[in-house]
Amino acid sequence: VHLPRERLDLKPLMPPKTIQKEPLLYDLVAVVDHLGSHVDTGHYTASCRRPDGWWRFDDSRVAPLAGDAPVVGRQNYVLFLERRCAPTEPRAIEQQRASGP
Repeated sequence: VHLPRERLDLKPLMPPKTIQKEPLLYDLVAVVDHLGSHVDTGHYTASCRRPDGWWRFDDSRVAPLAGDAPVVGRQNYVLFLERRCAPTEPRAIEQQRASGP
């Protein structure tokens, strides 16, 4: 699976007559990885994007990742995406309906 770290466009996955008015561009901001054969056994780590780059969190160890280090792979358990240009205040997001903009 190829997933870009920035500007993932989900618009092609929407129905042609969708009421969605805003761009559906998302940036990857964090991943949780699972290393093990079952979800109830194994080890979990996380990689998170910060203003100064990507960082790996592994129990008490925290280390920066090289700029080209992969964060998306088979070990990913959860991916966290953040919508571009979305207001940070929930009340600032107007309801989008077919009956009105």
